[in-house]
Amino acid sequence: MLPLPLQGLIDFIGLRWRFAYLRGERLHRYRAAAVARILKLAVERSAFYRELYAGRDLREVRSLPTIDKARMMKAFDHLNTAGLKLDDAMA
Repeated sequence: MLPLPLQGLIDFIGLRWRFAYLRGERLHRYRAAAVARILKLAVERSAFYRELYAGRDLREVRSLPTIDKARMMKAFDHLNTAGLKLDDAMA
């Protein structure tokens, strides 16, 4: 882990690069790749999402089921990837 000021600088430079160079089709490809990475991590690390998306094509993002806050809170212990329990997180 980098010291906070250095990490902040790296994040700023990355943000400036994305803002300056990602337009049109490049931006579309960047977003699609970012969503694919997030979905892959969610399925790998969360049993909840692994079950929710089982048998579905993760490339078809618009066809994936969504969850609302009530469902998220109900499945919190199963959904989170940090091993936290809802009672502990809310304390």
